[in-house]
Amino acid sequence: MSGGGVLGVERFDGEHGEGRCDRPFPPGSRLQGTCAGTTVRLKVSGCARADAAFRVKFRFVDLSRDLRLKILAGTTQPPEGSSR
Repeated sequence: MSGGGVLGVERFDGEHGEGRCDRPFPPGSRLQGTCAGTTVRLKVSGCARADAAFRVKFRFVDLSRDLRLKILAGTTQPPEGSSR
C-alpha cells in the first residue's frame, strides 16, 4: 500500500470491503497498492484496532470487472452490513 503496510482483503461485496492491515489509515485516506499483480486504488471509510492489527473498511476505486471477480472468488463473506 502507498505509505507502507499490507492489507489482506477478508470481506468484499463487489464494491466495499474489509480487511486486516499491519498499520492504521485514517478515514478518507486514498491508497494505492497491488492485487493479483494489478495496481488498485481504494478509499478508506473506517479503521479500528483489532488485536495486533487494524481492521480497515474501504471501497475500491476504478476496479476492473476481471479483478473484481477474482477478489470476490477469494473472499468468503461480504462486509458487515452489506446486502450481498
